[in-house]
Amino acid sequence: MLEIINQKNMNFLFLIGNKPRNISELAKRGDLTLSVASTLISRWARMKVVKKRIFRSTWRVKFLITLTEYGSEQVAELKKIMETKGTP
Repeated sequence: MLEIINQKNMNFLFLIGNKPRNISELAKRGDLTLSVASTLISRWARMKVVKKRIFRSTWRVKFLITLTEYGSEQVAELKKIMETKGTP
């Protein structure tokens, strides 16, 4: 099972699972600094929990962060645990 350090990081993972977003948008919505969000995403990417999808346009490259199949399974397990403990 995925090790989540604290509630804020777990909520950040849930946020990623809700909708693919870029790192800066995730940081803002997750109330994290860009460097903390980037570090978490990089660590979870190495663990195969999230993936960075690259979208190229004429002007720039955009990375959208999404859950992998493994990441989706982990989120589902964490939500079950939260429900068992009575946490919304």
